[in-house]
Amino acid sequence: MSGLRWEMTAAGWIKADVLTGGYRTLIGRTAPFNWVLRKTENAKTAEFVLQGDTAQVWVTGKTSILDGYWHHLAGTFDGQRAVLYVDGLEDASVQTQELIRYSASSKIAIGGRRDASHSLKGMADDVRLYSYALSPSAIATLVQQGANAIPRVTIVPGIPTELIKQFNNTVTLNANVYDPNPEDTITGTWTVTNPQMAPFVSFGNPHAVQTTATFSQAGVYTLRLAVHDGQAGLEGDIYDEIIITVNEPVCSDLLVYNQVVGRYQNPLMSSDIGGPEGRPDCYVNIYDLWVLAAQWLECNDPENEACSL
Repeated sequence: MSGLRWEMTAAGWIKADVLTGGYRTLIGRTAPFNWVLRKTENAKTAEFVLQGDTAQVWVTGKTSILDGYWHHLAGTFDGQRAVLYVDGLEDASVQTQELIRYSASSKIAIGGRRDASHSLKGMADDVRLYSYALSPSAIATLVQQGANAIPRVTIVPGIPTELIKQFNNTVTLNANVYDPNPEDTITGTWTVTNPQMAPFVSFGNPHAVQTTATFSQAGVYTLRLAVHDGQAGLEGDIYDEIIITVNEPVCSDLLVYNQVVGRYQNPLMSSDIGGPEGRPDCYVNIYDLWVLAAQWLECNDPENEACSL
């Protein structure tokens, strides 16, 4: 373990105090600094930081680990790429040509730095160090050896978030749910976070990850998909959300272009002939009545074979 310049893996379980703010070290070789696996300073994510010969390599994750649950962290380096894993999934990576600096006076420490700073406020378990980069499948195996890794849910991108009442007021919902423990049964539930808006949303199946939601009133809705595996998430605290805005329809939403006559028409108001821009304006006014009267006279004139109706 004296080198660890070309390859390495640091891994372990961490349950950090949800109120902690600064760096919280799981394991590292510091004083002087060589590498560390820890919670990010003033953030809820994890990071894997390497001191190269000429520059530092920072791999900062995106997944929160400050939720009151145990999380498995792993940082690997194979000489070209540094990777951070959270609960068996790759959370971030950085390509680099740097090699890890080796300082003979540095010491490996768990739960803090050698100088007693950046201490972990929380708990750690099964902390490991390898002189080579573990594969993604090997990382997943480490996670599965734990008591229970929590499930993760992410609502898929691309779901329409702007709808129009009465016209396209139904949306298909879907999410990716991951659980590193293959024997677990995942249960999910869709809800509306604002109780006052809940009566205006109808889910096709609120307990299906892929379902539909139909809205009967305009407004802004926050839909939440919460999951649990029978152990973690029973309090509804493992979830993802999507915000959907349902707008009242405007006149342009009603119009349909008729290719036969070459103009827009209002299918709900046949007497709505045209507005200021030559398109129906969802009002029947004097102009519309004048056009209808002119067309009636034109089409009922025995000597006029032309008819614009």
